[in-house]
Amino acid sequence: MKVLLTVHQFFPEHTSGTEVLTLETARGLIARGHQVKVVTSHYRSEALTDDQRFDRYEFQGIEVERLAFSPSPMGGDFNLTRLEYCNPLFAVRFAQIVDDFRPDIVHFCHLMRLSATFVDVCRERRIPVVLTPTDFWFVCPYAQLMLPDHSACEGPDPRGLNCIRHFMHTNRKASMPYALAANVPDLFLRAGLSFVRHNLHLRLRLPGVFRTLGESARAVADRQPFLRERLASMDRILVPNRFMWDVLIRYGMAAERAVLQPFGINLDYQCGVEHTPSKVLRIGFIGTVARHKGAHVLVEAVKQIPGLACKVKIYGRLTDDPDYTREIQSRAQGDDRIQFLGGFPNCEIGRIFSELDVLVVPSIWLENTPLVIYSAQASGCPVIGSDVGGIGSAVAHEQNGLLFPPGDVPALAQQIRRMIEDPEFVKRLGQAARKPVSMQEYCAEVERHYEELTGDPQCAAS
Repeated sequence: MKVLLTVHQFFPEHTSGTEVLTLETARGLIARGHQVKVVTSHYRSEALTDDQRFDRYEFQGIEVERLAFSPSPMGGDFNLTRLEYCNPLFAVRFAQIVDDFRPDIVHFCHLMRLSATFVDVCRERRIPVVLTPTDFWFVCPYAQLMLPDHSACEGPDPRGLNCIRHFMHTNRKASMPYALAANVPDLFLRAGLSFVRHNLHLRLRLPGVFRTLGESARAVADRQPFLRERLASMDRILVPNRFMWDVLIRYGMAAERAVLQPFGINLDYQCGVEHTPSKVLRIGFIGTVARHKGAHVLVEAVKQIPGLACKVKIYGRLTDDPDYTREIQSRAQGDDRIQFLGGFPNCEIGRIFSELDVLVVPSIWLENTPLVIYSAQASGCPVIGSDVGGIGSAVAHEQNGLLFPPGDVPALAQQIRRMIEDPEFVKRLGQAARKPVSMQEYCAEVERHYEELTGDPQCAAS
């Protein structure tokens, strides 16, 4: 079969969980005899013309078509808020790619900064489409269901007013009107949205900043119904956990077209790697060094137990969010137990876990299921994780790991103390680790869904 995968960003520049899942899925499908191409995007900070936005390259033998999103008009449209989810220029380019490649199936691993109109392109050509949701992008403009104060969000209200308020708060430093709009009562916000929907902000020839604000607010409000329609039209949705299932059901997912399908990981990277002993508890953080992943929670928790022997190894690129990196390095200053070790290739995951005794996943957002938890379980490494989102679906408290309230520094410190003081408890948790789904098993299941949607006899025979 010919399979077209889409993802919002990809290797070699981007190496987080969704990108790893997409790459390993592509490799797994190729190993099963399929032809795979990836369509991705990347963010460029400089202004670009339309003909500068498209290029292609090859990564590990996989053809990649790349579309550049930047803060400049695309296809004559200046509304970047709308273009993030509805981009006619990118849809035209995607249609060209589809017509040239002629895929049997299109599998969306992410559509942020690409365009949900890719679904329409496939519909017009009667190509089956599959979605693997790796975060909440189809529900939340920021993909994380997190409010500006980093607390959990319950999702968009029917009018999208809370999303508009979040957008205005995020952009409040751009100009005074944004700051004012972030704090007005809902009654005035609804009135303003109605004002914009009737194009009165254009007819009255308001200053440019008010026109831009109005168009952005309308784009935010229109986002949820637009994406709800595309989500409902997916032929198959491979949902990784029950928490994600419950969220998507509320926002348009058709249950009869969805299945629970946990992510798979490449277990080959961890085969034959033996755990090295240590006299002190070695605590690891592996992930994006950004606030929503909560590395600061781990740093603060360790600093609350200064007299206990342990080592903390923080793995993750230190350039993704420089301001946040400087903040947590400053917090860790003076505690030589805490090390910042940067990123590493995914193929090194086995070696990394051979030198860890416990993994901490201190996310403060409504996390999906981080692949690193599966890698930890494959290595028999117990996990201390935030009791939030999909983490609780993979970590059973006091059975194969420990859970704590997200962002609760004292609670995390208590759980770390418990492991430092009871090495046998750590050992028992590690021995009870759940076996994760291998990438071979995962791709076999993905292939089965493809076959059901296309009726491809070669896929069935394989």
